[in-house]
Amino acid sequence: GRVEAVETSEGTLDADLAVLVLGMRPEVTLLKEAGLQMGAGGGVKVDQMMSVGIDGIFACGDCVESLDLLSGLRGAHMLWGNAVRQARVAGTNAAGGKKTFSGSMNVTTVPIGDVAVASMGRTARDLEDKGARLLVREDPFGNKMALVLLEDQIVGVQGMGRLEKVGGMMKALLERKRAQEMISGFRKGLWLGWPVRSIQMDLEKAHSGGNQWLRGTQGKGR
Repeated sequence: GRVEAVETSEGTLDADLAVLVLGMRPEVTLLKEAGLQMGAGGGVKVDQMMSVGIDGIFACGDCVESLDLLSGLRGAHMLWGNAVRQARVAGTNAAGGKKTFSGSMNVTTVPIGDVAVASMGRTARDLEDKGARLLVREDPFGNKMALVLLEDQIVGVQGMGRLEKVGGMMKALLERKRAQEMISGFRKGLWLGWPVRSIQMDLEKAHSGGNQWLRGTQGKGR
């Protein structure tokens, strides 16, 4: 048979295609059996040198928990760019060097033509037990954006629409714009123009060793 509709908590939606998104979880069975300490997100705890707390043993990639530079929260950020940067740190230190990992960039963007689906930071479902809430807005042209709020802090953004619409809010989050300033403009329908592809280029710089770029965005507003 064919898909004709999808039932959600908000009602029934007509559809001719259904895509299942299951997500990922760290595979840490061996690490648990070895007695290593796990974090709340299911990954092994490491310090800034990617050490698991045992002399000479380091971990990196999908199995570890790290600091999310955007939200300031720790979790398993299972993206290749983060794994590459963590591996450089872990490998350097395993070889006797001294290198630290500043944190992960939890960003995913999928441009399809001039439309993009993008996610940055944490989701409301991730932080449901902490009281996170969503502020959602959709303009007449179908561009949809959601801010994830935890108390007075914006800890995530999800969006879908034209590149300049999605990218603007994400640039503001990257640059640590004040939460109230972002929320006020968001409610008024003000969108900052900044293409998602520009975000991708900056992330590529960060992933290729641009730690100065990461330090420049951490904790600053412009």
